[in-house]
Amino acid sequence: MKYFLQLIFVLSCFVSTGQNEFTFYIKGSEGPIEGATIQIKGNSEIYYSDASGKISLPTTADTIQFRVYFFGYKRQDHLISTKEKKEMTLFLTPELQEMEEVVISGTLNEISRLKTVTPIEVYNNSFIEKSRSPTIFEALGKISGIRPQVNCNICNTGDIHINGLEGPYTMILINGMPIVGSLSSVYGLQGIPNGMIERIEVIRGPSSVLYGSEAIGGIINVITKTSLPGKRIYVESSLSSMLESNTDLGIQYGKKKNALLGLNIFHYNSPIDQNNDGFTDISIQKRISLFQSLNFQRVKLMARYAYEDRWGGQMYWTPEFRGGDSIYGESIFTSRFELIGQFKISTKFNYQLSYTDHSQDSYYGTNPFKANQRVFFNQLVHHLKIGKLSSVSGVAARVTYYNDGTAATSEEMGYQPITLLPGIFSQGEISLKEKTTLLLGARIDHSNIHGVIFSPRAGFKYDISRFHLLRLNAGTGYRVVNVFSEDHAALTGARTTIIEGDISPEKSYNMNLNYNGSFFSKKGFQISIDSGPYFTYFSNKIQPDYDTDPEKIIYSNLNGFVINAGILLNVEFKNERINTSLGTNFSYTRNYENGLVEIPYLSEPYNFNYSFSYHFLKLNIDLDFDMQLIGPMRLPLAGPHDPRPQNSDPFAIHNLSIVYKRSNNFKLFLSAKNLLNWTPSKQLPFLISRAHDPFDKQVVRDEFGTPLATNENPYGLTFDPSYVYYSNQGFRIQLGLKIFF
Repeated sequence: MKYFLQLIFVLSCFVSTGQNEFTFYIKGSEGPIEGATIQIKGNSEIYYSDASGKISLPTTADTIQFRVYFFGYKRQDHLISTKEKKEMTLFLTPELQEMEEVVISGTLNEISRLKTVTPIEVYNNSFIEKSRSPTIFEALGKISGIRPQVNCNICNTGDIHINGLEGPYTMILINGMPIVGSLSSVYGLQGIPNGMIERIEVIRGPSSVLYGSEAIGGIINVITKTSLPGKRIYVESSLSSMLESNTDLGIQYGKKKNALLGLNIFHYNSPIDQNNDGFTDISIQKRISLFQSLNFQRVKLMARYAYEDRWGGQMYWTPEFRGGDSIYGESIFTSRFELIGQFKISTKFNYQLSYTDHSQDSYYGTNPFKANQRVFFNQLVHHLKIGKLSSVSGVAARVTYYNDGTAATSEEMGYQPITLLPGIFSQGEISLKEKTTLLLGARIDHSNIHGVIFSPRAGFKYDISRFHLLRLNAGTGYRVVNVFSEDHAALTGARTTIIEGDISPEKSYNMNLNYNGSFFSKKGFQISIDSGPYFTYFSNKIQPDYDTDPEKIIYSNLNGFVINAGILLNVEFKNERINTSLGTNFSYTRNYENGLVEIPYLSEPYNFNYSFSYHFLKLNIDLDFDMQLIGPMRLPLAGPHDPRPQNSDPFAIHNLSIVYKRSNNFKLFLSAKNLLNWTPSKQLPFLISRAHDPFDKQVVRDEFGTPLATNENPYGLTFDPSYVYYSNQGFRIQLGLKIFF
C-alpha cells in the first residue's frame, strides 16, 4: 500500500508539471469584461471570462495561438509563449459595428453612418436571409414602421407603406437610381435575387433634394452586390408545403472576378381555396429574373430582366377565359428591363444613368389594362470638400413615357404621355463646431406640365458622444400622380372610376427628429436605440372616395389638408450568441376637409415588430423567431349594409426557423411561417363581396342603377374585392438550403 501511494504521488507530480494553466484578464473601455471568449487554434473548445474578466486555460504547449472576441469589440489574434509568464491582460478596442457602416443614400457618395446628417437605417444581406422570404417585398415587413400592403385579394399585388403613409409616397431606388416608377412600384421589389443584394438603406421622411421631388414619404435604396465573398458560385433554393419553389443562382466570373451573373426563378402553380369562396387564396405566379453586373475601375454596369405570369380568380379559371365574362380571372403578364450605369470621371465628378422599360398586359375580369412605362434618367454629380465644408451638386434630367389606355391617360383628359423633368440640385454640410453639423440643400426641377418645382431641405446633427447622435431634418416634397397605376382598386371589381376636375400635384412638408445611440454592457451586450418623432403636412392630397357612391371610386384633390405624425422606437440587444430587437411605430394620420376629420383607409395607428435569434455555438445552429403585430385599419365597404366590419381587428403574424451551418459554405434551414395560421377571411362573413357573382349578372338595380336588396342579395352589394389588408396565406412549412462553391 505504501509503494502504491508513492506511485500515485509521483504520477500526480508528473501530471501537474506537464499541465500548465495560463490566466488572461480581459478588459474593455469600461473595465473587466464578462462573457468574452477565447478559442485556441486547433481546439474546438471555447472558454469564457467571468465577472472579473478572468479566463484560465489549461495548456501543455510552450506556445499557444488563440483568438479573443467580445461582441462590440474588435477581434484580436495572439501568439504567446507560456514559458516566460503565466498571466496576461488583454485590452479590447470598441467598434461601433452598425453605425460605422458605409452608406450612400445621404450624400450620393460612400460615407460612414456616423457622419451623415440624414438618419439612415441599414439592413444587410443576413437580415434578408433571416426572413426566409422569396422577395425583399415580404422581408421589409420585419422593419418597424414599414409594412408591405397587399392591395388585391385576387392577384395579390402590393406596395410598401412607411410610417403609415401609402405606398406611392415611398420611393424605390436600385443602386441609388430612381428606376422603379409608379407603374412598377407593385413589381419592382420582386424578382431581384436575394443573394445579389448587398444591403438595403432606408430613409424616413423627405429626400427630395438628392432624389427628386417625389421622394416625400421615404426612400428604400436596394444596393446590389459587385462580388461574392471569396467564392465563385452560390445556389439557394427553398420549397414550401404549398409547393412554392424559389431558386437563386449567383456566378462570379472574369479574370479579375469583376462580373457577376444572377438568376432567380419563382414558381407557384397549386391553386388553393381554404376559405371556400370559390376564389384562389394566393395568386399563381411564375417568375424568372436575370441579373448581370460588370465592375471595372471607373465603370459599373448593372442590367436586369424580369418576366412574370400571374393570375388569380375563380378556381376553375383557365387562360381561354382571359378577358371574358363567364369565369372571373385577373391575369397579368409583366416584362421589365433595367439598366444602370455609373462612370467615375474623376475623384470629383461622377456620371450616372438608368433606363427602364416596363410593360404590362393585363385583364381584370373584362377590364383590359395594357400599360407601358419607359423612364430614362441621367445626372452629373460633383463632390467638393474644402476644409469643414463638403457638398454634392449636380444636374439631372428624367424623361418618362407612360400610357395605360385608361381614361386617366386619354387625350380627352388632356393627358401628355411624355413628361420632361430636368433639374439642378445642391446640398452642403458644414461642421460648425466639433460636435455639430449643419446641412442645407435645394433642388429646382422644371416639369413640362406643372412648371417650376422648388424643393428646399435643412438638417442638423449633434454628436452627443461617439456613440450617441441627435439629428433634426426638414424638407418639402411634390408629387404627380398616376391614379390607375397606383391604386389597384380602380382596375378591379364593378366600381366605376370617376376623376373629378383637374387633379393638381400633391405637396408636403415634413420634419423629423432622430436619436441614435449604442451602449456596451460588461456582460457582452451591445444595446442600440433608434427613436424619434416625425410630422408631415400634405396639401392637395389625392384621395379616393369609396363612400359617396358604393358603385364608384371618385378621385379628387382633398379640399383641406392631411396630417401624418407619430413616433418611432427601435431597441436592439445583441452579443455573440443572442440578438433580440423590439420596434414600434405609433402614427396619427387624419384627413381634414370641410370641417370634418376622417381616418384614411389602410392606415394603422400602431405596429410592433419583435425578433429573437440565438446561436448555439457548439452545434452551429441558429434559432430565429419573429413577430409582427399590426393595429386596426379602416377598410372600404361595398355598400351601406355591408355586414363586414368597417375596421379590421389587430392581428399578429409569427414565424420560426432553424438554421444549421456546417460551415460558411453550407446552410440548411427549416421554417414555419404564420405559426398561428391567421388569415383575414377567418374573422369575416366573407372576404370578397359577392364572389359567386363576379360579373353582377344577378344584381337587381333601381332606375338610378343602385343595387337593391333581394333574397338572393340581402345586403344590396356588388362584386368588390377591394376589402383587403393582408395576405390570405396561412400556415406553411419551408425547407431550403444555401451552398457556396
